[in-house]
Amino acid sequence: ARSGLNLLPGLLAVLAGVGLTMAAVPPAGVAALFHTHGALGFFLLAGLGALMTIPGPVAYPLAGSLHRMGASLPALASFITTLTMVGALTAPMEIKAFGRRFTLLRQSLSLALALLVGALMGGLL
Repeated sequence: ARSGLNLLPGLLAVLAGVGLTMAAVPPAGVAALFHTHGALGFFLLAGLGALMTIPGPVAYPLAGSLHRMGASLPALASFITTLTMVGALTAPMEIKAFGRRFTLLRQSLSLALALLVGALMGGLL
């Protein structure tokens, strides 16, 4: 209980930051990001997903909406995978709870696997 209470202020700050960002960025701007093709667009979206953290039940419907807007599947795969697995905004809380070494290792492996998933989706589709 004490550990949860110690993490609560950081968790609320992250939730507020994500909510404000999602409210401030217009949907047309998001759609334009996902129409960027090539390696630059792929890595840009993976980086954007790595900065934010959104749980799966929110991320998957978001992916469906972005796909209907014309987002490519490889870009969506890299974005959604980094969005749900990496989370640079939550890293300070994770370091506090699990330690720096564990957090850096988990974040690095998650980013590498997310990029691999996106690249495989591009190759398969």
